[in-house]
Amino acid sequence: MDYGPPSVEKPLGALPVVHDRATPRAGDRRAGREPVDLADSGGQLTGESPARIGFLRKIIEQAPGGVLDPISSNQGFPVAGVQGEFYLEYYGFGQPIFREVTLPPGHEYQVDIIDTWNMTIDTLPGTYTGTFRVDLPGREFIALRMTSVDTDRPAPPTV
Repeated sequence: MDYGPPSVEKPLGALPVVHDRATPRAGDRRAGREPVDLADSGGQLTGESPARIGFLRKIIEQAPGGVLDPISSNQGFPVAGVQGEFYLEYYGFGQPIFREVTLPPGHEYQVDIIDTWNMTIDTLPGTYTGTFRVDLPGREFIALRMTSVDTDRPAPPTV
């Protein structure tokens, strides 16, 4: 599969677009702040790309302030969000079957497993605090969202 830059002759398909837009990068504070205009770089959205980008946009809009900032992580996966309130881990091509999560004390979190490819969100029952294990489906393009439920902000709805 070719993941090179788009061209007029080579339209962008959904897979590289979703993976690129879903992956927070260290120092990249653009997520949720700039609209993506692939036409400026010669790319075209094809097939399911527009729907998938819309799905990801809704997830970003549900973050506090509608912005995801990179959060330092030693877990080997990109993490973005708002410290203490909202965390989004994206596993991309990785396929973990579980995650041991440690979140700051003093907050309870709603935990969602997001399948960015199938555009589904599964909310786990109950709330979580401290260190806990989350079983994952072991597929590519899965994200884990943890939203503090003890703030003045309501937990995000499922998309």
